[in-house]
Amino acid sequence: MTAAPSAVSEFGGAGQYMSRRVLALLTDLIVVTTLIGVAVHHAVAQRYDPNSNEAFFTTLVYTLFALVVYLCVAQAYVGTTLGKALFGLRVQRLEGGRVGIVRAVARNLFLPFDLLLIGLVLAVITPRHRRIGDFVAGTEVVNLRVEPVAPLIAAATLSGWIYLDYAYAGGLATARSLSADIQRYGPGIIAGQSAPEPARGLPARTPVPTEQPITVPTIAPSSTAPPTSAQPPEVPSTAAPATTQSRATTQAPAAT
Repeated sequence: MTAAPSAVSEFGGAGQYMSRRVLALLTDLIVVTTLIGVAVHHAVAQRYDPNSNEAFFTTLVYTLFALVVYLCVAQAYVGTTLGKALFGLRVQRLEGGRVGIVRAVARNLFLPFDLLLIGLVLAVITPRHRRIGDFVAGTEVVNLRVEPVAPLIAAATLSGWIYLDYAYAGGLATARSLSADIQRYGPGIIAGQSAPEPARGLPARTPVPTEQPITVPTIAPSSTAPPTSAQPPEVPSTAAPATTQSRATTQAPAAT
């Protein structure tokens, strides 16, 4: 009869095990989610304005949907995720064997509740380090049997995914645009606002009611002729005295 594997071989030291499990969760929820979000945002930007509300919420919905599908399918059929494989962990049923899609969906359905520190507390204090999702689905997280190989495969997969996002999905430019949208609309979503505030920019131009082509009236020239200028004063003529003198000269010999 083969001896059952000890808890130390399945989990390792409690401190090291919990550290690896937290890092694996952060890798899946931050790194993998960012890679999915960049690819989705690049695809959505082909249809919507990248800075619009529609683009952000469409990216958000499809990214969350893709993340849930990734977690469920990876745990159901591979037994691990990229984050868990990177740190040498896998998910299995309590009696061993693959989880299956039903258990994987049930396990991840309670992930939001486990993220409220409840799952971390349960994983620390329970004998087999199970969170709420593990209790519901009948699963547990243990060490990978091919621990030296799995982290290398996970690291190579993540590196290839990063290269694909950089080469074909806009890379850093798309990531910056997505980060700006999160900073713009994220606080409104957390605060429970029905609609996020629009982006602050230049105030919208208020249309003027009389904003029509302006016609400058033209003044027709007057039909009456302008008054002529005053005539210069007549200069007295000196011709008359000259004529009188000539007549006097002519008459003088006659008198003699």
